[in-house]
Amino acid sequence: MTDGEVPVWRQKFDVERVKAEGVEPDLARLEREGFASLTPEEYYRLKTVGVCSQRTPGLHMIRIRVPGGRVTAVQVRGLRRLSWSVADGGAHITTRQNLELHSVPSTLVRRALDELEALGLSTRSSCGHTVRNIVGCTRAGICPDEQFDVSATVQDLHRFFLDRAAYYNARLPRRLNVYVAGCSGCMSHAQVNDLGFVAVRHAGGDGFQLWCAGSLGSNPRLAHLLFRFVPADEVVAVAEAVADVYCEHGFRERAAKARLKFLLAEWGEERFVEAVLERLAEIRPDARTVRTVRTGPAPALGPDRRLPGHTRGVFAQKQPGFVRIEARVPLGDLDRDQLTTLEVLADRYADGTVWLTREQNAELHWVRQEDAEAVTAVLRAARLWPDGAGGLVDVQVCAGTEYCIWGVGDSRGLARDLDATLSSIAAMDPPSARPLRVHISGCSHGCAQHQTADVGLAAVSVRDGDRGISEGFELFGGGRLGADPAAASRLGKVPAHVAPEKLVALLARFVAERQDAETFAEFIERVDARALVALEPAPTTGGAS
Repeated sequence: MTDGEVPVWRQKFDVERVKAEGVEPDLARLEREGFASLTPEEYYRLKTVGVCSQRTPGLHMIRIRVPGGRVTAVQVRGLRRLSWSVADGGAHITTRQNLELHSVPSTLVRRALDELEALGLSTRSSCGHTVRNIVGCTRAGICPDEQFDVSATVQDLHRFFLDRAAYYNARLPRRLNVYVAGCSGCMSHAQVNDLGFVAVRHAGGDGFQLWCAGSLGSNPRLAHLLFRFVPADEVVAVAEAVADVYCEHGFRERAAKARLKFLLAEWGEERFVEAVLERLAEIRPDARTVRTVRTGPAPALGPDRRLPGHTRGVFAQKQPGFVRIEARVPLGDLDRDQLTTLEVLADRYADGTVWLTREQNAELHWVRQEDAEAVTAVLRAARLWPDGAGGLVDVQVCAGTEYCIWGVGDSRGLARDLDATLSSIAAMDPPSARPLRVHISGCSHGCAQHQTADVGLAAVSVRDGDRGISEGFELFGGGRLGADPAAASRLGKVPAHVAPEKLVALLARFVAERQDAETFAEFIERVDARALVALEPAPTTGGAS
């Protein structure tokens, strides 16, 4: 690519025309002719089978669907070997429970997809205007607080939309994110998904609330509670009805308004629900799904932060004598040795399964209580930290400019720079600091969900004095989900080179000045939030947590 040439993945083309013509990529030609054979149209087709561009021409990221985050030790072993032969040797966990292989050459893409299929893994519909990976509660079946085991629902939705990928990939105006929650510890995240199914018990049996049309990005919207009870055996039919209404009526000709949230906002709940129920009656004439009647505020969802002391990585299952162990995976990156460690531990001490979380961590289930110390020791030796999982030191981060073609800032580099300092802050005041969350997105798309964090950062361009226009970050504060949800407030923009000290000063001020049991969101609302961004760096003490 010559200087000034627009990369092929950024060149404009008619997406709807490509969908009409067919979205199956020519993998044989890519294998034969390599990167030079790719047109903008073919790049889009590759996305629908999970093959995305990287910033380096000729290399690709391959995104693998892992419904509910469940992957077997055998599959982890196969992924490790595949990555060593065609990618960078490791794997990356995303915030939607996918696994990614990075830096796959164009000529090896077809081989990679074939080998993944042989492992029982699919990349289809993991990118593009598709129904993305079905995200689900990783604690299904073992959580003491769950309503019921939602694993079957996750798999039913996965199979339905994967089997109909050709149909929906050619018709969806934009992507659909689907989420299934089973317990109070995960249900609040239904508020930021296009379809969020939350398990509830009802006189009619096991079922779900349906929260609809939530999304983040540059226009964050929280989901609406559309149905207060969807019987478990009608979940797929209701999801199909919503998807079909969206396909037929979504604003595909208005690219900036093509997500489902804009359709529901323009139509209003009344019209949208009527359309969904009409389609549902065609699919399931005997449907018992109950519409939400507004008689007061929507039911409160569970919290989206862990309690103090719940970041130590070892948790009792509802089955006596067994524990779940969560390992913090820095940046969501697993190298070859770490993949081996997880695979061996899953086989030797757990149930032969590794679970991938929304927080980009890995879990082992069904570990005997007496084996927990041995397992955590092995994990620590492999730099997979049970300590701090889900807390302040466990930064949620997207690919940024290191990999993503849309990145405008080095989100991963910033996360690396913050590691030791955040550990020091967490050690200053464990009860208040450890459950805090920091999320860093490399652009406004918000893949790291920065608007839901206590402190969120999104990469932007800023005017930096004598430096002119340079890389920077916009800071957000006080985001939360659950009973009193709100997108984080914008606090201000700072140049990238001072972002770490500004963030640290903000957190240190909270630890020093919080009142009683004040949350970070309450602190942001009480003080002059914008002035906080201009703070000089505050000193920190203490060692790593």
